[in-house]
Amino acid sequence: MPIENEKILSGHIKDLARRAYENNFTTHTNFLSASELAQIDMICKRDGLYTGESEIQGSRFCLYGGVDDPDRMVIAFLPEYLDEETFLLQEKEASDILKCIRIAPVNARFADELTHRDFL
Repeated sequence: MPIENEKILSGHIKDLARRAYENNFTTHTNFLSASELAQIDMICKRDGLYTGESEIQGSRFCLYGGVDDPDRMVIAFLPEYLDEETFLLQEKEASDILKCIRIAPVNARFADELTHRDFL
């Protein structure tokens, strides 16, 4: 990854962690691939962003994908009052991160078939 992209990614992670820590609410990244997560891990180690186990700049975080063994996950930064187990239980009950949507064409006769990729 070019250095400029690493700086942007590092800044984004720092900003999300800071917002969760300072404002005491949950923030999260977009869905990230395994390689993107590995890159973020490398950046956090290199730049000294880890301040504890599962903690970036004072903000606890967890990885969440909505299902067991997901291909892509978000990094969810947690407020002080919320631990990972409670967060995952809440997401299972009524998710704030994942939403179900239904998309249908106005006129099916003139529409191409949509696939999962179209919705992502």
